Amino acid sequence: MEIDAEKQELQNIEGSVEKIIYFNDANGYTVCELLTRDDELVTLVGTMPFLAEGETIEAMGDYVT
Repeated sequence: MEIDAEKQELQNIEGSVEKIIYFNDANGYTVCELLTRDDELVTLVGTMPFLAEGETIEAMGDYVT
């Protein structure tokens, strides 16, 4: 099934960076765990070059399970 990217709405999520699982110095590609306000642990993947554990952030993107 193909998803039309133009019709898909981006999701916002806010929380505290619990753990940085992977970070690439060359391009800022990061895999991290975010603890949301609802105490849900969510994995974020993408370019986040200046991210630090313990930092509160707001991220926007596609939500995929």
